[in-house]
Amino acid sequence: MDDRNDRYVNRQQAGQQLAAQIAAAELPLDIVVAIPRGGVEVAAPIARQLDVPIALISPRKLGMPGQEEVAIGAIGPDGSLLLDEPLIRRYGISPDYIEAEKNRQLAELERRQRDYPFPLTPDQAKDKRILLVDDGIATGYTLRAAIATLRAYQPAFLAVALPVGPADTLSLLQDTVDFVLCPFVPEPFYAVGAYYEDFGQTSDETVLALLEEVNGAKA
Repeated sequence: MDDRNDRYVNRQQAGQQLAAQIAAAELPLDIVVAIPRGGVEVAAPIARQLDVPIALISPRKLGMPGQEEVAIGAIGPDGSLLLDEPLIRRYGISPDYIEAEKNRQLAELERRQRDYPFPLTPDQAKDKRILLVDDGIATGYTLRAAIATLRAYQPAFLAVALPVGPADTLSLLQDTVDFVLCPFVPEPFYAVGAYYEDFGQTSDETVLALLEEVNGAKA
């Protein structure tokens, strides 16, 4: 993190800082599971540090009409749906919109599962010690959808590592996983991208290159 303004330089630097803290905590881990795309950039330094492979899990956020960055819920890789019902009622979001947004995000989820290598399978996760990584958390719906899917895979241990997030959302995770690491909990919290100097969109090419770099030697 840049000490001058309490921001990470980029996702890679955030991952390096998390990697050092995870190594110091001596967590016994078998695999790092990243949420693409930005989560892969954070996860790569951690997987290198731990000398474990990366696998992907691809939940998708459902965005509010006209404000897609605001989550009204999320859909998991298994098609399970989490919805922010109070927010949906408050803004009068129609069932037709929710269905259309769900189908749109399902199509992107299926594309990622088809196009990206190293998707996490239930057999890979069962009885394993897993670290789930993303580039930050705001409402937490995407991460919670991933956690629900991972829990169904019956890991022996499930930890979460995030560079930044708000205290109220992080508190919701405490009862759903075995360990949470989030070194930067700003108050007030704005948006994840506000705590990075460079928060540009991660490309598919970057995701593929990092996966090949980290996992290639373990193939």
